[in-house]
Amino acid sequence: MLRRLIARAFWALSRWKLVGEPAPSRPTVLIGAPHTSNWDFALMLAIAWRLGMDIHWLGKKSLFAGWRGPIMRRLGGLPVDRADPSRVVSDVVARVRAGETFGLVVTPDGTRGNNAYWKSGFYRIARDAGMPVTLGFVDRTTMTTGLGPTFDLTGDVSTDMDRIRAFYSDKSGFRPERRSEPRLREEGLAPLSFTIRRVAPEDAGEILTVQRAAFVSEALIYGGVDMPPLTQTLDQLKAEITENDGWVAVTDGRLVGALRAVQDGELLLIGRIAIAPDMQGEGIGRALLQAAEDGSTAAQAELFTGSLSEANIRLYESCGYVQAQRVPQDDGTEQVYLRKQLRP
Repeated sequence: MLRRLIARAFWALSRWKLVGEPAPSRPTVLIGAPHTSNWDFALMLAIAWRLGMDIHWLGKKSLFAGWRGPIMRRLGGLPVDRADPSRVVSDVVARVRAGETFGLVVTPDGTRGNNAYWKSGFYRIARDAGMPVTLGFVDRTTMTTGLGPTFDLTGDVSTDMDRIRAFYSDKSGFRPERRSEPRLREEGLAPLSFTIRRVAPEDAGEILTVQRAAFVSEALIYGGVDMPPLTQTLDQLKAEITENDGWVAVTDGRLVGALRAVQDGELLLIGRIAIAPDMQGEGIGRALLQAAEDGSTAAQAELFTGSLSEANIRLYESCGYVQAQRVPQDDGTEQVYLRKQLRP
């Protein structure tokens, strides 16, 4: 009763809206995705308590040591001994056979996102325990969260993951820049094949579409949509790609990435790097940067991003760029300039 009262107060005061399906009527593996922030835990509890759903979640054994143990268990935690992880399934099966109705919360995209693959533990637990999966979600673009469909896995990993991918395709998570595409190593998917070429005037419309889709997550991070990539018009973009160099990525006839570049003496200035949200994490941004660098004669390359765009900074640094300057902005953030030596 107290939990429901707390949950009602939370949803009444929160900017988030609870939507979707009611709580499942049988034991289920509840997928929590995209998992991009520690706030996901609070939202998970608020959803469960509002729907009157008993939940359990898996945590490493050390979290339950000492005074924290009773609290963690009270919140639904189940300790996992990494020396014997197989006991998790037997413990879950025992609870199911005892007649418990609960949701076992699993976050397969790992520790707050940015992973190439989901962990397959949720799939093995669901199949071994004979439990369905329920797709829980967080979507900051619509400020909604809740439960999606509940269904039984077929054992055909690719088919099941296609269904899961379709559901999460428009769900951004709490921190959209940390979202990872639902994919398991067990699917055996071939690497994405794409072509990098120089930009052409007729690409303008597709570039603008990709650019706006890609920078929505940036707008959410910085709390405003008045940024040039989102406010730029088609005519402005056409003029820009006519006057400057640029590169695009294409797969199966679809433009999925772009950047603009201009060489100023010995310095190559790179900007407007945009990758279609459903194609991020496939190496497209890295390939576009390489094409721009190889296509110039400059000694150095420079690009910039905001200080809150952690995923961007990690990508650029992994490509050999080094932070050269941080310029304070009026909103309290910084513009981070990064440079890379291309030639002696």
